[in-house]
Amino acid sequence: MLSVVNSLPHQLVKRNDWATCYTSAGTFPLLDVSTTNNTIVEGQQTDFTVSGSSGLIQSDIEASDRLYIIFTDNDNEENQPTFSTPVCGEDALPPCPIKAGTPFTVSISVVVPQFPEAFDVDAIIGKNPPDRTLGCAYTVEWPDSPKFK
Repeated sequence: MLSVVNSLPHQLVKRNDWATCYTSAGTFPLLDVSTTNNTIVEGQQTDFTVSGSSGLIQSDIEASDRLYIIFTDNDNEENQPTFSTPVCGEDALPPCPIKAGTPFTVSISVVVPQFPEAFDVDAIIGKNPPDRTLGCAYTVEWPDSPKFK
């Protein structure tokens, strides 16, 4: 699904540091992402909270747009467990559309999948990423400490 995003070589970043997503056509606005206890641990429930500050998203967020959390196995990019939730229009969420430039926050709770080696995590606001990506952030996780804590 996101074979274009992060397709260019990128430097490994410190665990749970979120960076700008890019394609060969350019970059996407950087989303603010936080996780439960600032960690991503395989096999454990993790809450992702994603927000966009004022002026960040340059298009309206529509009822069909979603927050996607996508895990990509660095050894097998076809292995991309994906979770999503609406950004607006449902209980406890702002009404749709969210006008361009309006701050927003949305959360999703997922069980982090297990991978044999390193994996990327993308947080994307949009529809059918990367076809309509309004904002994005990614981080790289790798097993350099006990189960990524």
